[in-house]
Amino acid sequence: SVPSRELGPTADLDADVKLYKSKKQKRFECDLCGSSFRSSSHLKRHKAGVHLREKTHICDVCGSKFGQRSHLLVHVNNVHGKCEKLECTYCGAKFGWRTNYLRHIRRQHTEAGAPPVE
Repeated sequence: SVPSRELGPTADLDADVKLYKSKKQKRFECDLCGSSFRSSSHLKRHKAGVHLREKTHICDVCGSKFGQRSHLLVHVNNVHGKCEKLECTYCGAKFGWRTNYLRHIRRQHTEAGAPPVE
């Protein structure tokens, strides 16, 4: 859906929708897998980390290697972070990110009578 802040007060709705979609349009396509990115630097980072398997970002704690700095940061937070983990009341699995916890509940425990989560 188009956020209301994108719409001008007197603008034509169709024009606003096209503008919103064009802002989301990705311009740089990976020739190896077809993934698209908004900038050439994002495409370059994608190719290095995914296709060339260049793993230059190394965890100082355990030595795990990652192709992208952002993946290293997620790893450090999830595995070595001092934040309180969310624990599944059904199976005891622990999660550092609320989105991963909610996805786990939806996928693994909906049949077990877990209430729907948002």
